[in-house]
Amino acid sequence: MEIRNGDVLTLYGEKSDDAYAKVDYIDFEFISEIPIIYPEFTIDYTNERIAEQVTDSFEYSYNQTAWTTGPNDYLALTPGQDVYIRYIHQPEGLQFLDIPDRPATPTFAIDFSAETTSESVSSAYEYSTASNMSGAISGAGSAVVLTPGQNMYFRVKATASNFKSAIQSLTVPARPVAPPAFDINFPTESTSSAVPSTIEYSTSSDMSSPVNGNNAVIALTPGQDLYLRYKATVSAFCSSAILLDVPDRPDGPVFTIDFVNETTNETLGASIQYSNTENMESPASGDGSVLDLEPATDYYFRKLPTATEFRSAVSHLETPSRPEFLTDYDYDTTSSTVIPIQLTYETEIAGFELSDLQLTNCTAGNLGGDNYFEVYPADYGFIYVALPANTLEGDNFAAEIYSIQYVHKNPDALGESEELGQFEIYPSPVADILTIRSADMSHNKNIVIYNTLGEKIYSSSMDSDHHRVNVSEYKSGLYIILIKDLTSGKTFMSDRFFKE
Repeated sequence: MEIRNGDVLTLYGEKSDDAYAKVDYIDFEFISEIPIIYPEFTIDYTNERIAEQVTDSFEYSYNQTAWTTGPNDYLALTPGQDVYIRYIHQPEGLQFLDIPDRPATPTFAIDFSAETTSESVSSAYEYSTASNMSGAISGAGSAVVLTPGQNMYFRVKATASNFKSAIQSLTVPARPVAPPAFDINFPTESTSSAVPSTIEYSTSSDMSSPVNGNNAVIALTPGQDLYLRYKATVSAFCSSAILLDVPDRPDGPVFTIDFVNETTNETLGASIQYSNTENMESPASGDGSVLDLEPATDYYFRKLPTATEFRSAVSHLETPSRPEFLTDYDYDTTSSTVIPIQLTYETEIAGFELSDLQLTNCTAGNLGGDNYFEVYPADYGFIYVALPANTLEGDNFAAEIYSIQYVHKNPDALGESEELGQFEIYPSPVADILTIRSADMSHNKNIVIYNTLGEKIYSSSMDSDHHRVNVSEYKSGLYIILIKDLTSGKTFMSDRFFKE
């Protein structure tokens, strides 16, 4: 058998009657050089200890001066501190365990604009929001998203040949405070103050596609909110965003038609603008009165802005055309005792009756399809056919008065009554004073003036051979004048004049 240095040899024999045990002869073969056995411990880099348990058959040292018996457990290692290990019974078999230093500590930085690390974090690293690296996550080869105000911790992961590094503590500052509130300048539809270049803004709450301020006011769109924040810098995150609540544009004002007076029913105050174009070109302002309306004309209205409201949307008022009398007569005179007329309108006419007409020096009858009817002159002179406002279903303006002069077929047959109708009306056009001159004052005469809507606007007896009427307040347009005998009711003359 082979006995090595340090081995303990125990011999056993049978006990005899003698006082000493008798041992048979054993043949020992001594080896002149005993082999040295070296420990073969390895490093567990992940757990930072010796990979194998160090029993009490070993002792270890960090300086080969002070030795400690193995703990019968794993021996913790300190990166960068070498360890010497040997068998207690064979101290010359010394193992030198070279313990490497930790890898360099990471030096990740912050990309404040992207709110991530400025470098990609590879799988060789791990990170955590806890300073003890609990719940650490391995890098994925991309930048790590950072949360302002929440510090992040990084280290190099342990491998089969290296310890994990020391922990880098990356201080992540909180967001800056939001910018001060901005106000709205409603008349200019913009912010009330300039937005500096340190601020960016967006119409999306997530601040997508932000636009940089340019030290000028920002144009606003009614109903579209705006979000503003301080931009990120090389040393600070962007701030939280503030909301500029931009209200909707108010609805346009509502106006309706007074068909009788040919105006709006409602007055237009100074806060109302109106125009005949949808884009409100060259608008006029209300003056506190109703607005005169023209048939078949578009009107557009809006309310001016205030300190708390945008100008309103534009409302549209479309006035219908007038009903119209059509006839085949192309002349100003006729000797026919029957005059066919058709009433037309831009929409289908409903509810029309001959009793709706206002007739002068004539009667009407024989109403038929498509609103054709006949007019029968009552006497020589002008006849007039009028349709007042609001006589058709759905409301309407008054029709332009149809007029034609009914004359005798044989002018030489005119009697004395026609010869009495010798009158002169001047001037026409007239600006202020209209004069009616009569060559005969032997009859009681009455002067009546109508507008083209058939409305009587003047009536007076003729008390001199030069009767004067002040028409300066009349609206510009055509007027009809009748001169009648108060006694007989006979019409001496019907004529027209134009007011400038």
